[in-house]
Amino acid sequence: MSTTKLWVLRHGDAEEPGTKPDAERELTETGLDEARAAGAALKALGAVPDLILASPRVRAQQTATAAAGELGLEFETHQPLSGGFTATDALAVLAGRAGQTVVLIGHMPDLAIVVRDLSGAAVALRTGGLALLRGEGAAFELAVLLRPRETGAIATF
Repeated sequence: MSTTKLWVLRHGDAEEPGTKPDAERELTETGLDEARAAGAALKALGAVPDLILASPRVRAQQTATAAAGELGLEFETHQPLSGGFTATDALAVLAGRAGQTVVLIGHMPDLAIVVRDLSGAAVALRTGGLALLRGEGAAFELAVLLRPRETGAIATF
C-alpha cells in the first residue's frame, strides 16, 4: 500500500465574528496573505495535491482560491467541511486515493479533531496553519505542523 498524504489547512484570518453571518465572513488582507503563503509553501515543498476540497463558507472558499491559485490548480467545494467534519468523513474522502496527496480546507475545531482522531496528536491549528498527516489505510501520523509565519518563510524559498 502507498503512503497517502493529507494536508489540513485552516482558513486564513477572517473578519471578526458578529460582523455578519458566520458563513459569510471574509478573509482579512492578512488572511489572504496566509492563504497564498500556504499554497506557495505546498508548491515549494513539492506537495502538489491531487485533490483540494474546501468548505463552502466564504473564508474557506477564499482560502482555497488563493492557495489553489498559487499551485495553478482548481479546488472542489465539499459541504461536509462546513461544520461537523469528522475523521470518518476524512477517511471516506481518502478511500480509493492511496498514495495521493489531498488538501482539506476548513474550520476549527473540526480540523484539530480530525488530526487528533487520525494521528493521536493534539494540535492547535492557527488560521492559515497547515498540518500534514501521512499514512496508509486508517493509520496516520502527524508529520508536519506549520504556523502561518513558517509557511510564509517556506513560500519564499
